[in-house]
Order: sequence, then C-alpha cells, then structure tokens
Amino acid sequence: MPQLLYDSSGVAHAIVTLFNLDDGPNVTYETHSADGVSWSPLVVAVPCLEAFAELDSAAADNNPASPFANTLYASTTQYLNNLGVEVTVSRSTDGGATWQLAVAANLPSTTGLFSEGFSHLAIGSDGTVYLSAMATPAGSLAPNKMIFTKSLDGGKTWSPVARVFTATAITKIPNTPISAGDAPFIAVDNSGGSFAGRLYMTFYNWTGSFMQVLVTNSSDGGQTWSTPVPVAAATTHDQFLPAISVSSSGMVAVSWLDRRDDPGNTKYRAYVAFSNGGGATFSRSISLASALSQPVFGIGVAFNTWLDSTLYALWPDTRNGGGLAVALGGYAF
Repeated sequence: MPQLLYDSSGVAHAIVTLFNLDDGPNVTYETHSADGVSWSPLVVAVPCLEAFAELDSAAADNNPASPFANTLYASTTQYLNNLGVEVTVSRSTDGGATWQLAVAANLPSTTGLFSEGFSHLAIGSDGTVYLSAMATPAGSLAPNKMIFTKSLDGGKTWSPVARVFTATAITKIPNTPISAGDAPFIAVDNSGGSFAGRLYMTFYNWTGSFMQVLVTNSSDGGQTWSTPVPVAAATTHDQFLPAISVSSSGMVAVSWLDRRDDPGNTKYRAYVAFSNGGGATFSRSISLASALSQPVFGIGVAFNTWLDSTLYALWPDTRNGGGLAVALGGYAF
C-alpha cells in the first residue's frame, strides 16, 4: 500500500512499492514535493533483497525535540528465494534524497510465505523508533507471535526482537475464502499526560469461535507488556483489521471491522472505541460506517489518526456493490 508522509517543513513524501509484472524485483521508491504539483525523481528507498518485497509502513520523525528530527523510515516485508521471509527498515536523513538500509534491523528469517511481516512503525517524541511485526516459524497455520523491536539511534541499530504475545491464528475470515493476516499495529503516547511514553499494540486473536481484537500496552519502553484486553468484550462476532493511535492529550483510539450487525456473521461495519485510562479498559463501541460491507479479496488495510480532538479513520468499504473502495469517517470530542 502506498504511504504519504509530511515532514515538519510541510514537504510531502510518497513511498510506494512498484510491482514488476515480469517477476523481477519489487523495489520501493520515494518521491517528494513541496507544492503537490512538481515531484522529485524516484529514488530507491528500500531495495528488493532477493525474490520480491512489499512496503508495510512508513513514518516521519516530526518531533522537534528529537535528535533525529525529519528522519524518514520505511519498513518492508522481504520474500526470499528459499521461501524465507524477513522485515527490513530503511531510513533517510536528507529529506528522501538518499536512503540507507539498516541491516541490523533485519528480523530473523522464517520459513513460509506468510510467516513474517505486516510490520508497522511508530516514533516517540524522543526519536525512539518502534517496530511491530508478526512472525511464526511454521507459516501462517501456526500461532502468530506478535513481536517488537526498537531503535535508539535513528534506525541504525535495533534491540533484540522480543515476543509480545502469541495469538492463535486463523487462515481465512470465517464464512469467506478471504485471507486473514494478523497485522499488529503499534502506537506511542507522545502527549504530556499521565501515560506519556506508553506503547500500545493491537491485533486479533482467534478465540476458537470468533476473531477478537485485543490491545496490550507497555509502560517501560517495550520491556514488558500487559495482558491483552478486548476492545469490544460484549460482542462475540468476528472483529478484525484493527488500527490504533493516540491523541495529543493521551486518548487512545482503536478502529476495526466488526460483524455484530450481520446475523449471518459475514458482512462487517467499521467501529471505534476509546480509552483515556492507559488502555486498561475501552469505551462502548461506536459505529463509524453507515452501511455494511461484504469482505472481498484484497480487503486492504485500515488506519486512523488524530487531528486535535477529532479522530479520522480509513477502512475498506464495499457498500456500493462494486469494487473495493476506501471510506473515511471520524469522531469528534
């Protein structure tokens, strides 16, 4: 999925993987623009190491107090010729003109096409870079380890990979042939509030009867993580594709796709819930979508972010009966 970032100077950075239809390398490129009209020539942001690669996440350090302010980061899933998989991170310190692949950030290779990946980046106010990903040594049929690493030096070197939680996997969304990748989404509280610096990670877990979105948090920089809690404990319908973000006041928002409104447990609607208590409990679920959608192949990704006291969320939407579209909704306090 293409990523669009803005640095603290207002320059837009577009980062995208271009897929080679002739089975050649899939290289991730960057281009930037100060006016949205003229764009710089494409430069390689993340090379393809072996077979093919795909952009997972990108982030810009726009924290004025950070020693690495305006550094750009991009994480990709690299698929290797021996069917192994690993995640890599690249960084740019000159506005996207050049990029360096942080070899030390490569996570351990695993075997199986979908045995590792779905990485996501978040940046703390002090410049610490956090990365979450899914990994399992036996492929997507095995329990999925939600893993974590961080960099204290602007993406040059990374901490040993730590397991946050082992979720029970499911290969397909129930009642559909649609794949159900378990993508952990990470966020950090950069507010000056009571939970400043706290990390949050969300993902789904198969309970044995339904997919349940969970959230865990860490108050010590990722050394230890809390027991995950459900964002919607009152429902037993499938919940999947979660995203998480933290407002400037420390309010945590989780959005996800939920099937509670379909008695047949097939169609979904986007929901959101909030926590102002450090992720220990969440508010009632609030509907974001005005209509139900049918899961389709390539269901896409979800995302949410804050602008002051308003949350904006993106989710995959098929309500019009045509192809897959992206819907935008929000909730204001």
